Amino acid sequence: MLRSFFFDTNKWKKELMDMGVYFSEKEIKDYSNKFLEILDMGDAEYQQAIEGKQRIVRFDEERCLLKRLREYANEHLRYITVPEVPCGNSGAERCAKEVKRKVRVSGGF
Repeated sequence: MLRSFFFDTNKWKKELMDMGVYFSEKEIKDYSNKFLEILDMGDAEYQQAIEGKQRIVRFDEERCLLKRLREYANEHLRYITVPEVPCGNSGAERCAKEVKRKVRVSGGF
């Protein structure tokens, strides 16, 4: 659900930018609220998953992810509020991949 939220908002962002406009304040607030609703649903699913269990260590990654998503919601939604920010971090990952490949080949700098 969160994945489709990001894909849909990014698609709508591209369509708006092609038309020469951008998100209104109301749209940004609506998308932020939708993001938080999705996180609330994730919290509910998490609580349901750990209900009655004594060892919840295996669910720790999910809890941490939900916490980080909520804590850094403004950063995760920055691509909606600032037109120049891309939705993903593919460019940064491509740059890091080149450096990592060079380190592997040469054994260092």
